[in-house]
Amino acid sequence: MAEVGFRLSLEPVWPSLIRHQIHVLAVKADRILRLVHMKQLENLGVDISRYETFDYSATQAIAAAAHFLDFDGMLVPNARFACSNLCCSRTAFRKPVICSL
Repeated sequence: MAEVGFRLSLEPVWPSLIRHQIHVLAVKADRILRLVHMKQLENLGVDISRYETFDYSATQAIAAAAHFLDFDGMLVPNARFACSNLCCSRTAFRKPVICSL
């Protein structure tokens, strides 16, 4: 939800009839790559001083490697807020990954 607010803050005019739905997901996955500290990302080639920008080249390369190594997803720091993001690949949902709303 925080990321939606950030993206909307970039717009010159907010949509007047915007609606959001919030869902709680319970996720069970066997293989999650946990890169929850910025130092871990920096060691993998991410320029931490530019982490808040929209340059995704280094992080996309890490995600591609995680996918190649058959991880179901990654747990990574949020670029703008003190929380983590769970990023799951679409192919992870072809396996018995359990998600419930």
